[in-house]
Amino acid sequence: MKRFLYCFLLFAACVFASCSKDDGLPAPVISGSSVSWDSDLGSDVVVGSVVTYTVKCENVEIVRYEWSVNGTVESEADGPTFVLTPAQRGEYSVKVVLYNADGGATTQEFNVLVVKDPAPVVTILCGETQMENEGSIDVEVSEGTMPIVLNGGDVVISEYKWTLNGEVLENQTKEYALDLTHSGSYIFEVELVNQDQLSTTVSFTVQVNGPFKTGLWFYGTTMEGIAFFDPTNSQFYQDHLYQELNGEAIGAGGLNDLSICDGKIYLLTPSSESSRAQIVECDAQTLKKERIITAEGFNTSSLGEIYNLLAISADKFYVGNNNSNANNVSGVHVLTVQPDGQNTFVPLEGTTGSIGVDGPCWARMLKVGKNVYIGCGNKLKIFDSETDQEITSIMIAEDRQISDVVRGRDGNVYALVAGAMAKTGYWLWGMEPFTSPASVLTIDPQSFAYTETPILIDGKQTDVNAGLEGAGTCASLTSDEIFFKGGGGYSTTKVYKFNYKTGVTSLFVDIDGKGLYGMVSKYMATDPEGRLYVPTTNYSEVSVGVFNIADGAQLNDVQSGIGTIKGDGGIYSTYSSEE
Repeated sequence: MKRFLYCFLLFAACVFASCSKDDGLPAPVISGSSVSWDSDLGSDVVVGSVVTYTVKCENVEIVRYEWSVNGTVESEADGPTFVLTPAQRGEYSVKVVLYNADGGATTQEFNVLVVKDPAPVVTILCGETQMENEGSIDVEVSEGTMPIVLNGGDVVISEYKWTLNGEVLENQTKEYALDLTHSGSYIFEVELVNQDQLSTTVSFTVQVNGPFKTGLWFYGTTMEGIAFFDPTNSQFYQDHLYQELNGEAIGAGGLNDLSICDGKIYLLTPSSESSRAQIVECDAQTLKKERIITAEGFNTSSLGEIYNLLAISADKFYVGNNNSNANNVSGVHVLTVQPDGQNTFVPLEGTTGSIGVDGPCWARMLKVGKNVYIGCGNKLKIFDSETDQEITSIMIAEDRQISDVVRGRDGNVYALVAGAMAKTGYWLWGMEPFTSPASVLTIDPQSFAYTETPILIDGKQTDVNAGLEGAGTCASLTSDEIFFKGGGGYSTTKVYKFNYKTGVTSLFVDIDGKGLYGMVSKYMATDPEGRLYVPTTNYSEVSVGVFNIADGAQLNDVQSGIGTIKGDGGIYSTYSSEE
C-alpha cells in the first residue's frame, strides 16, 4: 500500500482563543499540521482507510487535545495525533482544539475529508459455480443458457462493462446469459464501476464442452458413415452419427474426408443435391451443422474423385482430387469463402500433374503453423497458407514418390518416400516391384533442412505404399515412432513402425488372422494412452483394430467397444489437430 501524506501549514486558517491572564501562559500557536492515510487506491480515501491527523505546537506545552468529527467530540487526549477510520462513504469535517495549562485554547479546522466507497470486490457465479475474482470452469453443452451473475460486494455498482472474446457486449447489467448450445472457449473480461467511479476488472473463462471434445472420428465413404470414440471413457458414439444429430444425410456422395480447425469440423462430401461437392461445417464437439460451403467448379464431373480436405481457416480450404479413371491427373485446389457469397475454387499452383509423378496421391496434407506440406510425386512441396505461394520444394529421385507426411511428437516433419518403381501396368495400385528401398525424410520445420534414412529390416528393403494409395501414416503421441502401411500394395495387411531416434524399422502388426477385415484402410491414428488404431475394410464396412504401441498387443477389450462404420474409410484424431 502506498502512503499518501498531505501537509497543510494552516497558520492563517487557525483561530486562536486564549483565556490566559496578561501575566499567564501565551495562547497556543500551531506551527504545522498533517493528514495521512493508507489506501490501495492511491490518492483516494476509501471506507476502512486509516486516516491519521497530526497537529504541532511549539510555543507552549499543550495539556489537552480535543478532537471532534462532524461536530461531535470523538477524543480528548494528551497527544497531538488522532486516528479516524471512516465506516461509510461521505464527507468528514475534523477539528481540534489545543489547551494549555491555563486554559488558553486554539482551534484548527482541517479541510473536509471526502471518503469514497472502495473498489468492488468481485465474485462470479456461473450457474451454480462460484469463482473469486478470476478463474475458469468447464461446463457441458446443453439446450438453453447459463446465467453468469456478478457481485461487486458491499458497494453500489453504477456500471458493468462486459467484453467477450475481445468484443464489447451490449449487456450492461450484472447478469449475462451464456448460450450453451455451442461448444467453445468463452473468455470474459468485466469491469465493475462503483458510484465513486472506482473500478475493478476481472477476467474469467467458461469452457463449454461437447461430447466429442477429444477422441477419434471414424468415418466411411457413405452418406451415413461417421462415428466417434472417446478413449478417456471408452465410449463409442454409433455410426450414422451426423444423420442422427442433424436429421439428414451428410451428402449424396457420402463422406470422403474431414478436417478440424478453430473449433469447427469440416466434412468433405463429393456431391450434393446441387451436383456440386460441398464442405459441411459443424461444431467440432457436437457435430451440429452450421453451414454449407461450396463453389463454382467444385464438382466431380470436372475433378473426378474429390478425396482430401485440409481446413486452413474458416474461410479457406485445400482440397485434393484425382481423375484416375481418365488421365490419371491429380492436384490440390483452394476454396476461398468470399464476403459476397461468390466463393472461388482455383488450382493451387504447382500441385497438378500425373499421379505419383507431379500430382499428389491419396495422402493427407500437413499444416504446421502457417506452412502446408504436400507430397507431389517425387517432390515434397511446402506452401505458405496465407499467400498460397510455394516456399520451397524437396526433390528426390524421379522414379520415386512421396507417399505421406506427418509431424512427430518431437516437432519435426517426417515424409514417407516409396522406393523406385516402374510406372507401367498396375503401378497406380502399388503392384509393380520396387527396385530400391523406401526411406524417411526428417525435416526441420524451421530451416527445411532434411536427412534421409532408408527403411530396412535386417538389411532388406521394406515397401511403402505408392501409386494412388498413400501410406496412412500417423505419429505416436507417447513414443518416438511413426506408423505406416506397406508391403502389399493397395490390399496390404501390414503395418510397420519407424523409430526416428534410432532409425530402426520393424513390422508392428499383420492384421491377417486378427479377426479384422481383409486390408488396412485409409488413415491410422494414435491416442495419448499409447494405443494405435488401425482401420480395416471389406469395401462395404470399416472395422477398427486397437493395439498397444509399447508391445504390439491387440487390445480386444477396447476394440470390442468400437462398432463398424459404413463404407471404406479411415480415422481422424482430434489430437492431431492440436498444434
